[in-house]
Amino acid sequence: MNFSNFIKHIYKKIIINFFLIIYKKPIIKTKSKNSNQLIKTIKLDDKVYKVFKINNGRLFTNNNDYASYILPGNELSISSYQYILRKNSKSHSSINTKISYNPTLKFGTPKILKIYKNSILSLLSGGASRVNFTHWFEDTLPKLYLFYKCFPKIKVDKILVPSIKKKFQVESLKSFGFKNNQIISAECNKHIKCKELYITSHPCNHHPAKVPKWNLNYIKNSFITKRSYNGFKYDKIYIDRDQDKILNSNLEQFKNYRILINNQEIKSFLLDLNFKIIKPENLSLNNQVKVFNNAKVIVSLYGAAMYMLNFCKKKTKVIEIKPYKSGNDFLRISNLNDLIHYQIKLKPIIKTTNNQQGLLMCPVSTLNKYLKK
Repeated sequence: MNFSNFIKHIYKKIIINFFLIIYKKPIIKTKSKNSNQLIKTIKLDDKVYKVFKINNGRLFTNNNDYASYILPGNELSISSYQYILRKNSKSHSSINTKISYNPTLKFGTPKILKIYKNSILSLLSGGASRVNFTHWFEDTLPKLYLFYKCFPKIKVDKILVPSIKKKFQVESLKSFGFKNNQIISAECNKHIKCKELYITSHPCNHHPAKVPKWNLNYIKNSFITKRSYNGFKYDKIYIDRDQDKILNSNLEQFKNYRILINNQEIKSFLLDLNFKIIKPENLSLNNQVKVFNNAKVIVSLYGAAMYMLNFCKKKTKVIEIKPYKSGNDFLRISNLNDLIHYQIKLKPIIKTTNNQQGLLMCPVSTLNKYLKK
């Protein structure tokens, strides 16, 4: 350990010990019957989900891999989650583990407590939902559905979300009817207490790659059934990840990124076939839904923007270019929406340490063969 890291380590220990004087460590009770916690259940697609109501409860989170929900009496609620990296995982994926591994049991809650005198619904779901488009729509927003199904007559004062830094986060929350003064971000609210705290199960049971049908339907219907998306003519689209500037650099340093190294060639080929080249992040969320809802053929590199397949009409044709060992998250979305989905699986040209990533070369002839299908 160098001197700089040693100083950081000492400082962290001082902070932890200081806050342990103010706030005691949470505890686990094996046979809890805390009257301040109400639990309701709902069954969807043969899975049971829970919604918790905690009176005068606390929340502590690092807004990444754990959230600790604490009852009066300093008892750690079973609604808490705590992620750890999977052993020998080449996809860098994590799993929710036993509550006994929750970090607050060891380090306490080393942040100043913010007190809210109203009700809050927590939409925290861990990790990638803070920055990733797909996880936001699969892990965060569907918690609203679980809450409304179990507490249909309750209107919470505020919602706590992982972040509001991304444009799609703000736009989607506005679409669901939330005003700015109703939204608080865990990025600056890591330790809070409120009169009524609501928490739900994870909408994918901590397995987003196995997103359930009700989850997709809730998001799709929340947009499609409220608006008309006809007349937005983008029949054939290619999702561009805007990586061309990287290709002028030494590729070795980007081996653990996901990059289509002949992206320019692919774009030129598809433009000749009257494809529209789109960068979803440059469109409003409403226009993204329009584009995908009207598309008939979609070509894309494996990536978060492909969640928008959820808004496609039945029988839309999809060609997904992907690392050959990456997941089938978007194939599942297509299957649940009755789309026609092909995958071009490619081996990275340089060995990578993450199955989800890789420098890929997709021959135009291969893509053309799939298009002819």
